[in-house]
Formats: sequence, C-alpha cells, structure tokens
Amino acid sequence: MTEIITKKHKGLGQVILNRPQALNALSLEMVRALRTALKDFAADDDIKAVLLTSNSDKAFCAGGDVKSVALATQDPEKKDLCHDIFFEEYNLNHEIHNY
Repeated sequence: MTEIITKKHKGLGQVILNRPQALNALSLEMVRALRTALKDFAADDDIKAVLLTSNSDKAFCAGGDVKSVALATQDPEKKDLCHDIFFEEYNLNHEIHNY
C-alpha cells in the first residue's frame, strides 16, 4: 500500500496520508515521500495551492511513528535510524511552516 498518495486537479496539488491502520503516524518513508511531493508541487507552475488530507476516518495524523523510534532504540545497528527519523521529521515540519 502506498502511504502517501498525490493528485493534481485544476491547480490544486493534494497529498493524502494513507496509513490508517497506524492513524497516519509518519514513518520515515512517509516523511521522505511527503517532502518529495511538496518539493515537486512547489516546482510545478500549474500548482497554485496544496491540500494535505487523510484517508483515515479516525485521525488526520498521529504525529511521528513512535513505535519505529522505540524499536530502533532497542537495536544497536539502528541507532542512526532514530536520529534520521527525528531529523527528517522536524525538517519537514519546518518546510511545511515555510511552505
């Protein structure tokens, strides 16, 4: 399943969070895909606005994927993954703020 869906329609770029089983908690892959989608929309002269929505009936987005962070802290081989998750998610937050 694709966790980030993008659509374009009449000048509107839409990003749909599509991980309802986890209340759209942002995985590292979702953060990266969302950053790419926003960058692509920003470079597209036909896009005048971007709408961020959710496929979940229960939540828009539960925030960062805490489960992934917890699992990464338990595995010494994944210690860098913890840093990457927080670093990239907070950079995404900053990019959205300035978008």
